[in-house]
Amino acid sequence: MNNNSNTSMHAYCASSSCLFSTASQYIIISILFLLFIASLVGNVLILVLLYKDRQLRARSSPSHISLAIADLLATIFWLPFLVSDLYIAEKWVFGYASCKVVSFFQTIAIPSSTLNLCIVTSECFAAVWFPIFLKVLPRKRTILITSCAVVWFVAFVGSLFYVPFKNIKTYDGVDYCVETFPDETTKNIYIYTNSSLFGFGPLIVITVLNILCIYRLCQTNSLVSSRRHSLSGTYTRSAIKKIITISLIFVICRGPLHILELAMMSDDVQYHLAYKRPKVSISLFTSCIGLYFFSAATHPVLFGLMSVYYREAFIRNCPCYTIPRRRRTSSTKTAQTSKVLETML
Repeated sequence: MNNNSNTSMHAYCASSSCLFSTASQYIIISILFLLFIASLVGNVLILVLLYKDRQLRARSSPSHISLAIADLLATIFWLPFLVSDLYIAEKWVFGYASCKVVSFFQTIAIPSSTLNLCIVTSECFAAVWFPIFLKVLPRKRTILITSCAVVWFVAFVGSLFYVPFKNIKTYDGVDYCVETFPDETTKNIYIYTNSSLFGFGPLIVITVLNILCIYRLCQTNSLVSSRRHSLSGTYTRSAIKKIITISLIFVICRGPLHILELAMMSDDVQYHLAYKRPKVSISLFTSCIGLYFFSAATHPVLFGLMSVYYREAFIRNCPCYTIPRRRRTSSTKTAQTSKVLETML
C-alpha cells in the first residue's frame, strides 16, 4: 500500500527535483549563475565608468544609462529568486513582504528595459536618417531624460497594478509566491495589455526601425565604397554589423518570453503544461528567462564597451594603458552620420 502511495505521489510531483536529474539541475543552475555574473558585472562596470568619468557622462546618452539600471534591477530581482524558487528551495522562503517587493521590482525592470531599448533604437534611427538635425537639435538631452522618466513612470504604474495580484499561496504545506487574479478575464486583460505594450509592440517598432537603419546605412556605405579605407566607411560598415546583431539578439532573446506568456492565456495550454507536462513547462520558462538575461548580459558590450567613448573612459581609468590618437574625419554629411553613430552606438 505504501509503495502504491509513493508511486502515485511521485507521478504527480512537479518539483524540479522530481523532474530533473541532479546533474541536470547543476547544469541549469550553473548556466543561470554565469548569466547572472555576466549581466551584473557588465552593467555595474558601465555605471561605475559613468560615475567616475565626467567626459563619458557628458557624451553618453541618458537612455544607455537608464537601460543599464533597468537591466541591473532585472538581474538582481529575477535570477537569484528564480533559481531558489525552482531549483534550490523549490518553494518561496523569503516571506510575504518579500513576495510583494520582489514582484514589484521584477515587474518594473523588464518593461523599463524594453521601452528603454525603444528609445535607444529611436536615437539610432534619428542618427542614421537625420544626423545633422540631431546634431543641432536644442535640448536633446532634456528630451531624452524626459523620455526615460516617462518609461519608468509607465513601468511603475504597471507594477502597482500587478503587485496586489501576487500573494503567498500554500499547497500541501509548501508556500509559493504566485499570481492570484480574481478571475480569468482580469488575468487575460493584464497579459494581453502587458504583451502589447511591453512585448510585441516594442518588438515590432524596434525591428522596423532597425531595418530602416540598415537600409539607410547600406545606401551610405555604397557612397563611400570608393574610399574603402576612409574612417566614415569603417564606421558605417561597423554600424551595420552592430545593428544587425542587436536586432537578432532582441528578437531571439526577448520574443520567446512574450510568446510563452500569450500561450499561457489558453486554459488548455496552461492545464496541459502545468499538469500533463510540468517538465516541459519549467524547461520552457527557464529557457525563456535564460535567453532574456543573455540579452541583458550583451547590452553592456553592445552599447557600452564596443563604443569608442566607453573604451576611452575605461582606458583613462586604467593607468596601465595609453589612449591612441584618433584620426580626424571630414565635414561631409556622411561623416556627420558616422560621428553621431559613434555616440549612439
